[in-house]
Amino acid sequence: EMVVDLASLLFLQSFYTNRMGTHFTGSNYYGRADDFLEELLLTPPSVVQLPNDEQGLVDPVRLVELVLKEREKVASEWLELSLDVPKSHNTIKRLQLNKLMGRVDNSQIQGTRKSG
Repeated sequence: EMVVDLASLLFLQSFYTNRMGTHFTGSNYYGRADDFLEELLLTPPSVVQLPNDEQGLVDPVRLVELVLKEREKVASEWLELSLDVPKSHNTIKRLQLNKLMGRVDNSQIQGTRKSG
């Protein structure tokens, strides 16, 4: 179970919100979310003002570890779900992944269309 203190939660919320438009909105290139994690890794530890007039220390490296653990959990769940997808969808999934990664081959797309 992932436990995050209030200071870390507030820090991550602000860090994410400040980068939402550049990293998570619209169509971005493959790996853009990794850029977010790299920026977080390069951020020095910070002191965050808490609502109760106290301060909390935030360790961005620990936050990246938590995000990566959660991402691994989600990827494992997706893998389990994908095992239930019929093999007939493999071509479509491959084309979508290639497009997402910027490797579109128009001959593949044309070859999947029915003529008529």
